[in-house]
Amino acid sequence: MEDAASLKTSHKEAIDCSGDSHLCSCTMADNDPKTPQDLSDFAESLMKNLQDKLQVLSDQLTQNMDEMGSKIDELQRNVIDLMTQAGIENPDDVVH
Repeated sequence: MEDAASLKTSHKEAIDCSGDSHLCSCTMADNDPKTPQDLSDFAESLMKNLQDKLQVLSDQLTQNMDEMGSKIDELQRNVIDLMTQAGIENPDDVVH
């Protein structure tokens, strides 16, 4: 019988969802849990894997939003500069 550490390792490998795919096929394969503890270890490993992936996605989203905010600020400065060069001091003066 396998010990808990090797079960966690084998189950982690069985549910490895690495790669570019947004979907993962998480299966227990040949490492089907045979006891409630095995199932608990498998579920814990699966949840940890999903939590790690969600954290990576959250970090990427936050970084992308920060970059977008910086680009919007830069665009706003450029528009103000262009309006100043065109002699428009108040954006409300522009006829729509």
